[in-house]
Amino acid sequence: MGRTHNPGRTNNPGRCGEVRLLVARYSTALTINIVWKFTIFVSIVGNERKNANALRNHERLCKQNPDRDEHSLQQLANNRNKWNSSGHAAWNKGLTKDTDERIVKQANTWSSKYSGENNPFFGKTHTEETKQKISATQKENYKNISRYATVREHRISYAEEYFNKIFVDAVKQYHVNRYTLDYAWPDKKLYIEVDGEQHYTEEGIAHDKERTDILLAEGWTCAARIRWSSFQSLTDEEKRTFIEQIKAK
Repeated sequence: MGRTHNPGRTNNPGRCGEVRLLVARYSTALTINIVWKFTIFVSIVGNERKNANALRNHERLCKQNPDRDEHSLQQLANNRNKWNSSGHAAWNKGLTKDTDERIVKQANTWSSKYSGENNPFFGKTHTEETKQKISATQKENYKNISRYATVREHRISYAEEYFNKIFVDAVKQYHVNRYTLDYAWPDKKLYIEVDGEQHYTEEGIAHDKERTDILLAEGWTCAARIRWSSFQSLTDEEKRTFIEQIKAK
């Protein structure tokens, strides 16, 4: 039986090679395009998951979180003691000049590099006119409501997150003079401060006393200073009683 003639088919070897080459190039380009899009997709999804997991781990292990995972926190501390310092806690964390001579050496190195005439600002000072301009600008920025939100005001601590739900009628982060009040009632000139442990050092106590005296001179009364660490140690019933006593003022 004879071969059937196909008018669309060619016996030209050169043309067949060109067709195969075009098909191969198209297939390669299509494959590269698909792989590239898949790589981008995996990268985006991976970064989102990584960021979300990092945030969850921080919240789970943060020492300021009252609901933190104590077991995992202790396990992390135990492991950190076995790891080397690379990629983890700073080598000088917890060390002082009295306990480690490397701290003294580091301080002396910085002092020799940037003290005296080595300091680029050595012997330079602002003119009295410039000082007055800077002072006037700073006072204006912190008068009533500051025009510039500080880094501190952008962060919400666990203590603030907790008390924001309690003192709902208060003005939060209210500016008076150069100070920022945690919770304020401007019509009554009352305010409440929620303090971390830095407020109970010798320097912190002296600063808060000066701050309280200045605010008192302007007619403001501190209704309560809440020490967050002490408040956390109270039972639920004690916390409710404590809050009721403050609100009664």
